Amino acid sequence: MSNTREMKQEWKMVKQGKVRSVYEPVDNSTIRPQLVALVAGDGVSAFDEKLGVSVPDKGKYLTKISAGWFNHFIENTGYLTAFVTANDDELPEYFQRPEFYGRTTIMQKMRMLPVEAIIRGYITGSAWKAYQNGEREICGVKLEDGLENCGKFKEPIFTPTTKAPVGQHDENLTHKELVEILASAKLGIPDPAHYAVVLENLAINIYKVGAEYALRHGVILADTKLEFGIDDYDHLKVADELFTPDSSRFWYANRYAPGKDQESMDKQIIRNYIADEKAAGRRVDDIPDSILKKTASAYAYCHSLLFS
Repeated sequence: MSNTREMKQEWKMVKQGKVRSVYEPVDNSTIRPQLVALVAGDGVSAFDEKLGVSVPDKGKYLTKISAGWFNHFIENTGYLTAFVTANDDELPEYFQRPEFYGRTTIMQKMRMLPVEAIIRGYITGSAWKAYQNGEREICGVKLEDGLENCGKFKEPIFTPTTKAPVGQHDENLTHKELVEILASAKLGIPDPAHYAVVLENLAINIYKVGAEYALRHGVILADTKLEFGIDDYDHLKVADELFTPDSSRFWYANRYAPGKDQESMDKQIIRNYIADEKAAGRRVDDIPDSILKKTASAYAYCHSLLFS
C-alpha cells in the first residue's frame, strides 16, 4: 500500500449505502489496480430500512473488526480478498482528515456480484421463523425435521439472496436462480454456472475458517453475509466487509444453549427491541439511548474478544 500515501488526486463519493459510503478517485484510470474507499458511518439499518439513529463509534468498530478479519485471512489462508488497507497512516492524502480516521478501508475495485452470499451455521432469524411455519427447504436446501431454535446444522448451508435497494426486501435464491442472475448481470463471467458453484464452495469455506477462529476466542459465528467481486483477471474475491456485527450474528460461546434465542454481540440487539415493541402494539419512532449504548458496547466487546 506504499503508493496510496503518495496519491494527490481528489476522490468523489459515488454511492451512499445504508452504512457505508463508497468513494473513487476522480481519475481512477491512473491507478493499478483501481481502488475504492469504503467509509463506515455510525448509522443503523434494520429490517431493510435505514433508521434515523446512530450507534456511537459504530463505524470505527466495523472498520477495525473487518480489517482484523481480512488481515487474518491474508496472513493465514490462501483465499483472495479485495482488501488493501485500513491503516490511517497508509490512506490516500484525501482521507488524511479526522472525519475519515478509523472509518476508511481501501479496496481493489471489483465487478461486484449482484447477490449476497448468506452462510448459516445455525438455524435462527428468518430461517427459524420459516421452519416454525412448516417450511423444510430454503434456497433449495432440504432441512431435516427435529431442529430446534438456534440449533447447529450438521454442515453450514449456503442461502444466497438478491441485493435489494434500501427499503426493499432481499429475496432468497435457488441455485438455478443464482445462475440466471449471474448470467444476466453483464459482468463478463465466462461460465455463470461454474461461478455459482465456486461462489457457494468459497463462501462456505470462508465461513468455516471464520467460525473456527471465532470459537477459539469464545465467540460463535452463527451466520454471516458475504459479498464477492471479480477482478481484472476474473478471480472471485471477497470484498466489502468481513464478519462484522452488522453482517453476522455473534453469540457468546460460554452461554450458548440451543432451544431459545441467544444473547447477541451484534445489531440483533436493535432488531430485538424493534420486534418486541411492535409485538406489544407500540410504534417504533425512535431507539432509546440505552439500546444504542448497549449495541455500541457489544460491538466493542466483540472486537476485544476476537482481536485484542
